[in-house]
Amino acid sequence: TPFQEALAGRGEMIRWLDNDLRRSQRLWRVVYFHHPVRPTSNHERDPPSALVRQHLEPIFDRHHVQLILSGHEHNYQQAAPRLGGSFVEPGQGGTINIITGGGGAPLYSVSPREGLVFADSKYHYVRADVDGARINLRAIDDNGQQIDQLTLTTPPVVSRSGVVNAASFTTSLAPGSLVTIFGRLLGAEDAGAARMPLPTELAGVSVTTNGR
Repeated sequence: TPFQEALAGRGEMIRWLDNDLRRSQRLWRVVYFHHPVRPTSNHERDPPSALVRQHLEPIFDRHHVQLILSGHEHNYQQAAPRLGGSFVEPGQGGTINIITGGGGAPLYSVSPREGLVFADSKYHYVRADVDGARINLRAIDDNGQQIDQLTLTTPPVVSRSGVVNAASFTTSLAPGSLVTIFGRLLGAEDAGAARMPLPTELAGVSVTTNGR
């Protein structure tokens, strides 16, 4: 099937995924699919998840996916961020995996383990509220009680030698000159200044130089 071909590193689906994430200009990159990257309960040794780790996880890392939502395990799990298969500190560019499989089928138990920030074997749903460069995630159980909460932010990443003279694109800067900053995750949306003098804040983004 196309899905099996994709998980084996072949077919149109995996090429579409790679190309779609490469072309995206969105601040947030969230993907969702059924088989979790690293199941930890009844499906810990499922072959489809091993293929996800082998063929899809490198694509997610390459294109800076911040959040993965999946199911298959009938419980709730929040894992620490990973990059290249290893745990990283929050804000260091890793991907957070959340398993949200408590939708109504019989629940699976889940035990503590390395990298598992929080887990609970309860019926639930996950609500995501997006506010620019911030996503607030809340897991709510079937009694309406919050069982977990996570806030994701996207700290800007300035490229190496990414602060340059706006005219020459060299690193030679002079007082009173215009400066260009290259990087990624610099703003929640594209925006341009419509008039002079240039504003000190645009689309919620500002730059501080020597504390000013």
